[in-house]
Amino acid sequence: MTYLKTAIFINGIYDIVSGALLLNNSLYHYSPHNYILNEKCCRRYFAFWVITYGTIRLFYKYNDLVVLSYLIESAAISHETSFLEKSTKEYFCTCYKHLFVIFSSLFLAAAATASASRPQF
Repeated sequence: MTYLKTAIFINGIYDIVSGALLLNNSLYHYSPHNYILNEKCCRRYFAFWVITYGTIRLFYKYNDLVVLSYLIESAAISHETSFLEKSTKEYFCTCYKHLFVIFSSLFLAAAATASASRPQF
């Protein structure tokens, strides 16, 4: 395995474990998405979404789907960042966590795209 495939595989495992912990309410206080997770239904949907793209990343064979999962994650977190309450003292910490997820997702998507071998016609 290359370093990129290993990083994506580990990220997939991390996503699945995080989603499972969200379903079990174990990760509630440690998530950068606490404002989303106040509603039980939202927390469950968010957990299933995290598990879904974690599963996609475990199967790196389908490069375009992996790249798309990172782009969707980046777009969703970018969108959610606009809903952060700016009056809270946790705003900057949460904002930095969101920026880290956004940029790391974009980096992994770009790296996966660059490493993909395209068929020659």
